[in-house]
Amino acid sequence: MKLRPGFKSLFLLTLVFLYLSGIATWILENWWQEDQGFGLAPSPWRLRSLQTHSIIGLWFLLVFGYFYRVHVEKGWAAGKKVWSGSVAFFPWILLILTVPGLFYLTNETMKFTAAQIHTWVGLVSVLPFLWHWLTKAGKG
Repeated sequence: MKLRPGFKSLFLLTLVFLYLSGIATWILENWWQEDQGFGLAPSPWRLRSLQTHSIIGLWFLLVFGYFYRVHVEKGWAAGKKVWSGSVAFFPWILLILTVPGLFYLTNETMKFTAAQIHTWVGLVSVLPFLWHWLTKAGKG
């Protein structure tokens, strides 16, 4: 179902900032390491990027709840773009479900696994979203 222009802009802007802050965190974690005397460590900017990503993520949950109510439920009920919408929707649910593991798991192996799932699903999540957004109306 069509989103109101103001909400659509807010939703897309939130997604863009969430995605970019996640990519920045990933890059700073993996490629901008500094020697801090005891070996390589992530850049100090990584923490700021992660904090930004976390705050935007909380905002996204609010926006996502409204988005679900006015777009997803109505689209599924109307039978419009159900397949592409479901494929676009699933990664966001997986990302939301992995977040508590990132913050609260104490087992390092499980925390690492949650982080890997969150990172890689997050990186590719833009593809099904773009597919859904750019396909023509119908069953696609």
